[in-house]
Amino acid sequence: GNVCHVRGVTNFHLALLAPSPVAARTDLSLGSRSLRYEFQVVNTQVSAVLESLSQSIGFELQWDKACSPAQRQQLISFEVKQVTLDQLLAEVARSSGLSIERQKSVVKVSVAAEQ
Repeated sequence: GNVCHVRGVTNFHLALLAPSPVAARTDLSLGSRSLRYEFQVVNTQVSAVLESLSQSIGFELQWDKACSPAQRQQLISFEVKQVTLDQLLAEVARSSGLSIERQKSVVKVSVAAEQ
């Protein structure tokens, strides 16, 4: 498949993930088990990470109104290799302490139950 390895500051990664002017992806390809992601985030706001992923991968991002600005702006760091979309979102959730659920092409972010 197409594999790109990028090393640099998070903003470079986010810029590379910016969507190109192509038609929206279909629900069938979103979250395909054959698609794998390698991603490294260092001290970046969780909202910036999720918004960039939303634009580049093609899912609709929905924030629960209960998520405070501080929760959206918290800095997260993590690295994943060869993971599915759901595994990538699970790592963002683990790093941020937020609850992230995907239903087809919609990703919902809310306050985790234990917070």
